[in-house]
Amino acid sequence: MLISCPECRAVYNISADYIPENGKKFKCAECGYIWMVYPSDDTSVEPETENISENTEIATAVNEANITETEAVTTPNINDDIDVMFERLSHNTKNLFSSGDTVENMGRLQKIRHYLQNNFSFYMLTAFLLLTSVVLGIRLLWDYRYDIVAKVPMMEQLYARLGTESIYRGKDLLIEDVLIKNIEENDKPYLEVSGRLYNAGNTTVSVVPIKASVITADNKIADEVTEILSEHKLEPQFSTLFRILLNPPSSDARKVRITLDDINR
Repeated sequence: MLISCPECRAVYNISADYIPENGKKFKCAECGYIWMVYPSDDTSVEPETENISENTEIATAVNEANITETEAVTTPNINDDIDVMFERLSHNTKNLFSSGDTVENMGRLQKIRHYLQNNFSFYMLTAFLLLTSVVLGIRLLWDYRYDIVAKVPMMEQLYARLGTESIYRGKDLLIEDVLIKNIEENDKPYLEVSGRLYNAGNTTVSVVPIKASVITADNKIADEVTEILSEHKLEPQFSTLFRILLNPPSSDARKVRITLDDINR
């Protein structure tokens, strides 16, 4: 006998002996609707070929306690309408493939992750992270170049090739053992200022020029000479000597000031 689902009109072919006189509950395999089927329904049901699937349809019989389910085999109908078949196949497709959370209901981090998952492939993300690491590494090599060279002196060669200064200029340099005296050299009088430049630090530093100035009583500079030393670098705990010749000061000269010029710490 043929029975039809009252909800979606799907048609099923089942054995008439399967339905008792007091009826039996069936569950539609298409829409899930449950209804009561009686033997008399065989005469009231007109088969609708457009509602019979090309695939085997199965109606589930449910007992009164809804405890057990039995499958009733149906006969496929080759005249099933193609459009109806695709409509059934697409039934509830939206709920089947859509996620439970919409983008609007996502938090900020979830939105970022959702955007990355849908717009960036694994390779693009890997390339982005690699590029970020390279840029960050170059920035750190630049910002901490003085400390890097202090701990790894051979790195100075790399920075030198890049035309970048990588050792401190004048850091921890001290002027010691200063001696000032009047001398004659090449039959010309001079005021000689001599001493030593000492590296009191623990790293190699660049040697900066030494400036000697003659200061008058009214705090003006009578003469000033800057001496560039032959040494370019000074190792830790090492010294280099310096000697500066100034013009003889006048009678109002009060003092000689010695400083390191062009210090960049």
